[in-house]
Amino acid sequence: MKKTSRIFWGLGFITAAVFLVLSQMHLITAQISVWSALIGILCAALLVSSIADRSFGGIFFSLGLAWLTFAETLGLPKVGFWNVVIIVVFLTIGFNILFPHKHKNHGEQDDPHAKRSDFTKYQKITEEEGDGYVECSNSFGETTKYVNMSDLKRGRFQNSFGELKVYLDQAHMAGDSVTIEVSNSFGQLTLFVPKEWNVVQKVSVFAASVDEKRCGDSNGPVCYLNGSVSFGEIEIVYV
Repeated sequence: MKKTSRIFWGLGFITAAVFLVLSQMHLITAQISVWSALIGILCAALLVSSIADRSFGGIFFSLGLAWLTFAETLGLPKVGFWNVVIIVVFLTIGFNILFPHKHKNHGEQDDPHAKRSDFTKYQKITEEEGDGYVECSNSFGETTKYVNMSDLKRGRFQNSFGELKVYLDQAHMAGDSVTIEVSNSFGQLTLFVPKEWNVVQKVSVFAASVDEKRCGDSNGPVCYLNGSVSFGEIEIVYV
């Protein structure tokens, strides 16, 4: 999660710099000002970072600032500055009461098991497997899926606000090809595939990345990788 927020902060500042350069060159004719665009980028980056850290103050502050900046552009009702501040404060207090963070006593050492338990109590995992089809969905946590099917035809893997690792290195295709659908947002999805596979990926990317450690065998069985990734990363590792 920290890696995801770091990636988006970096992309946010790079995008802001590019926007400034293009606007100075009069190559962008935007309906909003340069500073409004910069505020929007920073709000989005702060929102992603705050979600990753489960910081309710950061989440509602970024949304409140975006409301004040883009209310007219987005057709939202206009609200006074202090009203937005009060709304943000009340929401932050309310959510912190409902979903408190654990606090350490003075001198108390970190308990990695306690931290993991506190984080994963919001986690949701669903799995389905059979008749050449495998599916795994993960949100708000970390999990690993091992696929050992001998007749793999289709797969679907979804991840949001967490990390999902899928090991396909022990899977065997039912035919000469297999189709894998992926959906990843605000997190990281890692696919471990056999080095003999030829992965042909057509994944739509928005403020994210798809990283292949190396190329597979161009003459090997084909794995069609389709889907989307936003505010996160999909990594393909050949093993």
